[in-house]
Amino acid sequence: MVEEESPAGEEAPPAPMVPEPGVESIFLTGTTQKLVGIDDMGKDLRVKMIDKETLTHDIQFRGAISDFHPIKTKLTKCDYDPILVRYNEEDIYGDQNNFEIVLLKATADKWMAAEEDAARLAAEAEAAALAAAEEAKANKGRKKRKPSAPWVSQGSEVEIEECKAHPTRETLVISISRKRREFGLSFKLGDKDAQELWNSSQMECRPYRDSNFELKRIEHDMGTQAIPAKVDMSVQATNRLSTTGATQYESLYMEEAEAEIKVNSKRMHEFLGTLTTRYETALQQNEVMDIFEDEYASLAEEDSAPGEKNANLIAPYQSFTDLVYSKGKRVSAIVWVPKKKGVVAVACTEPKSFDERLDNAGRVQNSAVLIWNFSDPIHPQYVLEAPFDVFSFQYNPKRPEIVCGGLYNGQIIFWNTNALEKMKKKKDGDDNESAVPKVKYALLSAVENSHTGPVTDLMWLPEGIEVSKFTGNINKTGTQDCNMFVTMARDGKLMFWDIRVKKDPKKGEIVWVPTYSITLNRVEVAGDLSAVKFAFSFENGFSNMFWATSMDGEVVYADFIKPPDVDHPEFTKAVYNAHFGDTASIQRSPFFKDILLTVGDWTFNIWKEGHSMPIFNSACADNPMSTGCWSPTRPGLIYIALIDGRLEGWDFLDRSHEPSVVSTITSSSIRSLQFWPTNQHQQLLAVGDGQGVVHIMEMPRNLRRAVPNEKETMAKFFDREVQRCDYAKQRQVVQADEKKLKEAAAIAAKVEEAAKDAKGKRPEEDKWDAKAEQEYHDLERAFKIQLGIISEDDPDEGPLQPPGKRGKDHQ
Repeated sequence: MVEEESPAGEEAPPAPMVPEPGVESIFLTGTTQKLVGIDDMGKDLRVKMIDKETLTHDIQFRGAISDFHPIKTKLTKCDYDPILVRYNEEDIYGDQNNFEIVLLKATADKWMAAEEDAARLAAEAEAAALAAAEEAKANKGRKKRKPSAPWVSQGSEVEIEECKAHPTRETLVISISRKRREFGLSFKLGDKDAQELWNSSQMECRPYRDSNFELKRIEHDMGTQAIPAKVDMSVQATNRLSTTGATQYESLYMEEAEAEIKVNSKRMHEFLGTLTTRYETALQQNEVMDIFEDEYASLAEEDSAPGEKNANLIAPYQSFTDLVYSKGKRVSAIVWVPKKKGVVAVACTEPKSFDERLDNAGRVQNSAVLIWNFSDPIHPQYVLEAPFDVFSFQYNPKRPEIVCGGLYNGQIIFWNTNALEKMKKKKDGDDNESAVPKVKYALLSAVENSHTGPVTDLMWLPEGIEVSKFTGNINKTGTQDCNMFVTMARDGKLMFWDIRVKKDPKKGEIVWVPTYSITLNRVEVAGDLSAVKFAFSFENGFSNMFWATSMDGEVVYADFIKPPDVDHPEFTKAVYNAHFGDTASIQRSPFFKDILLTVGDWTFNIWKEGHSMPIFNSACADNPMSTGCWSPTRPGLIYIALIDGRLEGWDFLDRSHEPSVVSTITSSSIRSLQFWPTNQHQQLLAVGDGQGVVHIMEMPRNLRRAVPNEKETMAKFFDREVQRCDYAKQRQVVQADEKKLKEAAAIAAKVEEAAKDAKGKRPEEDKWDAKAEQEYHDLERAFKIQLGIISEDDPDEGPLQPPGKRGKDHQ
């Protein structure tokens, strides 16, 4: 047999290895590996011992299909048990088998010794590597220091000397002094131009820029090296080994016979006798005291006084504005969306005069109501579109998806936000995430049946309350639906609207008209009232008597029910002159149903039903007041907004002649205030300004939590003010009577003095008076003839004779 030589330059592949004596190369499938329990062998587990019985059982059970069947005879002659099996990953024999099985004990012992040596060497290598890593980690960051060498000059002394600054003149000495009483005074720094601070009486020369001035400096060559600060720290922690513990217990039970003996025993009766009194005392204390009261919450309640500035700091919480819809506009109305936390709706109007709006009457105008969410202060959650500016709007308290508002042109608008869900589904695949959803109005009232002026106030009627169509009578439906609302506008009309609108069969379209309407007139003077705001009473469900304010500073008390058999009834019952300008706000106290607050011009007034004059008049402010409201949690606290952007808090428990708290909210005027529904832990106030920004302010604890017995204290305060007003009325009557008596006495004195003067006149004085009277009469007659009132032919009646002379001629 001749061996073939490989080509020149190429090495022959290595010949496959031959199994050692007693070693069989075998291929085992995955099923066989699972049956004999070696499916976990691999790179990490190369050697394993298998019982001989397991292999023979597999041959007996599976027969010829068993992977061990080819070596059945050799397997039965194996001289040791269990049998060693090794994983053949690299196929060292070239037969495509994956396992080796050793059937000779001597070979098995040799392989096991080799595996143990390899495991030992691997463990030693791993330990050495770990020790080397620990040593490298310990020596990390340590640098060998070079030995210091003596200084060798390189000629840099001259450069260092040139960098030094040498004085060219003697140092100036300045003495600055201040009076002792001026130490520690508060001051405020600011930036101003020197031209503004120049004063001819204080400065010798006016400041100016000198173009010829030039500062000469030596050029410096400087360098800076930044080195991070290093800190050496060490922490020693003692780790305790966790131990596993267990406890086993068993409930104790008593037999029924033994339990009955215990209950009926004398000792149990004595125990219950001593416990009964204390138990009854504990029950009585639970009834008298609130055992669930959080005493820590009311701890240090009286630590700070009501007027303390630090405790009354009104802090900003969040603000909202939009560059498209609200920038440069006025916030006309703010409403917190019901049944949703942290959502506020805002209506903005253009700050235009009547002439400017008249010039733009023929152009297309768009306005919107913005709904903001605390989670996104940049983009509105959605927008309610409107054809004109929205001056007032309200959400339906029972169905928050329904919104009604009043427009500048007097129309009433209706939105349904249920369309938002459809819009969100359509825009799920839209890439433009910043697009704000817009809700178009669903209904608009007829122009000819709406108000003729801006709708300044809107309110939903309570649930189950409706107003009849022709008489205005109040009907209770007995349901919990809220379907009607009332509006007021500057045309002096009060209108009731129903959202259940049907199609007009004649016109074939929906025509929305008011259900009932009245007009407020003045009582003593003819003309309509330019109404602004109203306040209804809900003490007995809903009252037909209400209060309203006007643009002329009047407060109106009226009744909207039409009396029977009266064609032109007077709905206005009384008109009181309260302010000198527009009465911008009226609101009932949430704690006293007969107490009202009105805000207008430079003052605010507190009224009580049944009195024709306010029971409290505030002092005039330095700036006009724009709006005001009661605190929802404190009976004696009122918030007043000014047009200069300040918010005043009047705490009547602290003082009544000036505000207790003054906070600057914005640089522009404040137009509207609205409190978030009462929250025990947080009170937020929405403030709208004249630039379209809504500021959410957080009230401090002293302005949020009521003082003990505050309501009773304020009730006594109002009673004292009522007594003061009654005393003032009585004094006015007494002073009027005294004035009449003084005037009558003065007239009698004048008559008496005139009679004395007439008796004491001399004849020369009578002649002189008669001559002067005749000259005046001639001058008067010539003037009348010149004007054509009389002619020269008319008889001359002569001058009016003195009383004394007329009496003598008559005699």
